Formats: sequence, C-alpha cells, structure tokens
Amino acid sequence: MNYIENIRLEDLPLEQQDLAMQIGLAAYRNLVRIYGGESIHVVCQSSVTIEARNRDIFSRFQQGKDYKELAKTFGMSQRHIRNIINEMEAKSWKKKPQ
Repeated sequence: MNYIENIRLEDLPLEQQDLAMQIGLAAYRNLVRIYGGESIHVVCQSSVTIEARNRDIFSRFQQGKDYKELAKTFGMSQRHIRNIINEMEAKSWKKKPQ
C-alpha cells in the first residue's frame, strides 16, 4: 500500500517540514516519489537568473542605454557589459531565419 498521499506535515522531520512548507505538501510528495533517497543539487539563484539579467541588459542596450549607463546600473565593468551584449547579439543572430 502506498501511504505517500496520507503523509502530513507533522509526520516529517523538521528539516523536511521546512522544505514541504516552502514548496507545498503536494510538490513535496512528488519530490519524494521521483527523487526519494537520492541526493539532488539545487543551484544558487544567481546561476538560474543570469540569462534573464542578460536579456534585460540587451533590451536596455537596444533601447539606447550605453555601456557606461548599463555598467553602473548593473554593477559591472563596461567590458563585461560589452561581452554580454556581444553574446546576446550572437544568440539573436543565430535565431533569425535565413
């Protein structure tokens, strides 16, 4: 018999209760079903938001902001901003139909 649907928050160890409260008990149950007993790695926020940040930088550049303004706004060097814009231009160029 599968009792996973019958677990309550108070049935879990404290550290697991915190996780279940953060993602919701239904999502926690799915996590246990799929990954139970395995180690999983949750990446840091900055590594999953880099692309969104870069799109924001590129969009602002296309709207007329210059390297200096963008560098100040995002707390980066102008060289780093240039590199990001060059990367984004290359990506957008690859996506254009030929």
